[in-house]
Formats: sequence, C-alpha cells, structure tokens
Amino acid sequence: MTGRPSQQGDLPLTDLQESKETYLQALRANAPYTTFLSHQNILQKFCSWHSSSSSKSKSPEKSLAEFAGYLLTTDQSIDTVIGHLHSLLNFLAFHHQSSPEELRTRLVSEIQSLSYPDWTTEPLTNEFNFSVDPGITRSVDALRVYLRQRQYGTRTHAFVELIYETTARPTQIRLLDRSDLHLDARTASIALSETHVITTSDLHNERTAVLPPSLTEVLETYLEHEREILSKSDCQPLFTTTHGRASTRTLRRSVKLASEKARDYHAATHEPNPDDSSSANSVTTVVPSDIWRVALNEVENAQ
Repeated sequence: MTGRPSQQGDLPLTDLQESKETYLQALRANAPYTTFLSHQNILQKFCSWHSSSSSKSKSPEKSLAEFAGYLLTTDQSIDTVIGHLHSLLNFLAFHHQSSPEELRTRLVSEIQSLSYPDWTTEPLTNEFNFSVDPGITRSVDALRVYLRQRQYGTRTHAFVELIYETTARPTQIRLLDRSDLHLDARTASIALSETHVITTSDLHNERTAVLPPSLTEVLETYLEHEREILSKSDCQPLFTTTHGRASTRTLRRSVKLASEKARDYHAATHEPNPDDSSSANSVTTVVPSDIWRVALNEVENAQ
C-alpha cells in the first residue's frame, strides 16, 4: 500500500480560523443557505472547542473523534453528531487539501480508541467505516493476481490498480486525462467527487495521489503498448477506446469479465480445501465499486 496517502499533520489554530472564514465565505456564495448555516454552526463550535482543548497538536481524525465525544456530553443525539462529523470531514479535507474519504479511513480507529459507551461507539463506527465482506476482499485480491499474471499492463489492469492504490472512486479514475499522470514524479492529480460540498462550492477540487513504483510500471506498459491513441481529439483521456474516452459501462464490463476469468484462474491454481475460507468457491465476480471499498477498508484496517 505504498501509494496510499500519509497521515495529515496537526491543526494550527490560526490557520484553522483562516480556513474557517474562507470555507464559510465559499459556502455562503455557492451552497444553499441552510447548508451554510448548518456548517457555520458546527464550525463555530468546533473551533471554539479546539481553541480550549488541552492539546493543540492533534491529527484531524483524532480531533474529530474527541470532538464527537464532547458533543455527546452535551446531550446531542447520535444522528446529530454523525451529521456534524460529515460536515467537519469536508471542512478538514479543505483545510488539509485532502479528501473526506482519506480522513474518514482514519476516523474509525480513533473513535474505537476512546472510552465511549458501547451504545455510541457502534453506530458511529457503522456510519464511518468501510467494512467489506471478506469474500469480496478475497475476490478483489484474486482479480489483482490474475491481472498481474495474465493481463499485465492492459487497460483493465491499469484501471483496477489505479482505483486500488489511490483509493479514488472509479468515476474519478475514468475521468483522468493523460496529462493528470506525472510518472516521473510518481504522482497523479485526481478530481474529488462532486458529492462533496467542498467540490460543489469550488473550494477544493482535486488531490495529489502518490503512485507506488509497481503501479508506475503498469501505467508505463499500458501507455506504451495498450492505450488507443486519439490523434484527432483535443482531449486526451487516459482510458480510451477507438471512439474516445472509455465509458463507465465499458470499464465496468471489462472488470466483470476479468473477474470471471480470475475466478476460474483461482480455481485452477488453488487446491480446494473445504476448511479454507479462501478456497476457490469463495471467489466471486466483483465490479469497480467493490475495488474502491476494499481499498478504503485496507487503509482503515492498517491504522
């Protein structure tokens, strides 16, 4: 998982206040007024709490977990606390030029490390974790093994590995252009999902993902030998067909077909063992969204 984002730094109070003002100005101009008011309310509470907190050197996810505990002492309902945390994930992603998903992957372990009552920990954990069925995880692992050994450097291989190593949504990976890859620097510029308020408010639109050497090699092979060149197009999408940018349907279908072959490949290369949960009959067909959730779950479990 060498391509995964590293943990963000602490929260300097002065910068936090400056970020709050910029954030709220953007929301006032671009978001519904009710959204602005709700974010304004919780940001004022969060910044006030943070300024009086005993430690000013806290990671954003630790601050969020401790703030959730504070809110629970003020008789806030679980649903209200969950809503506030979602708002703050957006704000802190803007503050750190990160993404809400990156912060969220580290939040659950911080919640579980604090002394919350069980009746509060469980719903918070269930809301923010990226838990995946073990069978899906095994199936994604089998797909990646199959692609490395039988379809190395293909469009499907590059697409799957980019989702997995950058933990970016399949939609954002599909929309990558050739210019978004910086292979010499081993990074990629990836747009954030438009489901986030920081994106719709034009506060923070992309993040930089680090590409591990193994992924860089896959991408170099794909670009040199497999990618369809669109000489007559001003747009140069990364994932192409002879007609232009590969569609969501095309990429989803290619992943499903490769997954079916991976299931057969896994069955042919593994001895059946009824007592082994990773036996061949436990490998199933997966789709791009499964790969994304497995990748996020792996980061979450590594904390």
